[in-house]
Amino acid sequence: MSMEGNVALVTGGSRGIGRAICLELARQGAAVAVNYAGSSQAAEETAEQCRALGVEAEVFQADVSDPAACSALVAAVKERFGRLDILVNNAGISRDGLLMTAKEEDFTQTLDTNLKGAYFCTKAAAKVMLRQKYGRIICLSSGATRVRPPTPPARPEFWGWSKRRQRSWPGGTSPSTRWLPAILRPI
Repeated sequence: MSMEGNVALVTGGSRGIGRAICLELARQGAAVAVNYAGSSQAAEETAEQCRALGVEAEVFQADVSDPAACSALVAAVKERFGRLDILVNNAGISRDGLLMTAKEEDFTQTLDTNLKGAYFCTKAAAKVMLRQKYGRIICLSSGATRVRPPTPPARPEFWGWSKRRQRSWPGGTSPSTRWLPAILRPI
């Protein structure tokens, strides 16, 4: 399947699974917007690898836990590429530790990034996609959210929200949402 002519934004795209998603989208011909929160060097490396595959790629710094930053991120991607066809909500953090010693700030930060970040980015991207009358939103999750406390239940809650969002999408043009609930281990 060719994605030539499409523009994809991958949150948390600078490393790990996000980098792999960026590279696969580039292999399929999509222009790639690589979002990162902290490591500009890793994001630039990902973008350079995408460019080596013959597509346009740019890096965009934004903290997805901030709604204004998400709106600005989507606006910057649209400004740079002229459109936004695919949003991959991949950004996520985990603050593992013992429940009895876990800090409330870690819990809050995890919820803000993993749950609210996907919500804020989806909301911003949906506005662009509705105007275009086309778009796809893909939300990723880890099965670890179901088996590894004290990780907050951010992604399972987002699953339910996403299903409700699909049913209420105006005009029956809801973008598809796919989930990757898997515990990934080194091979």
